[in-house]
Amino acid sequence: MVDTSRRLKEEILQTAGVHDSGCVDPVLDTRTQRFNQQCTAIERLHASTAEYVKQADAMAKASSALVHEFKAFFNIQLAQGTANLDNDDHIPSPCFFRRSGKVDKESEDLVR
Repeated sequence: MVDTSRRLKEEILQTAGVHDSGCVDPVLDTRTQRFNQQCTAIERLHASTAEYVKQADAMAKASSALVHEFKAFFNIQLAQGTANLDNDDHIPSPCFFRRSGKVDKESEDLVR
């Protein structure tokens, strides 16, 4: 009965990952190594994700600034264009848009 009890105790200890001093459970060791590898991979993934979010935020800010600069540029162009039309400095003349001897009203309105 003593041998069976000792054998049962050793099996329970092996299953739990506990051995005599100096003895290493290969299953527990393998699981520990796998766990450490997964933790390292998760840390690298977290660092990469944080860098990606940082870069995406910078890209969004740069895109917004670009849109505002284009808007300002086009507003200046529009203001200068309407100022030129007010001064009557536009080049095309009504004779440019003649059809059968008559001025095409739609084409003339498009020019102005």
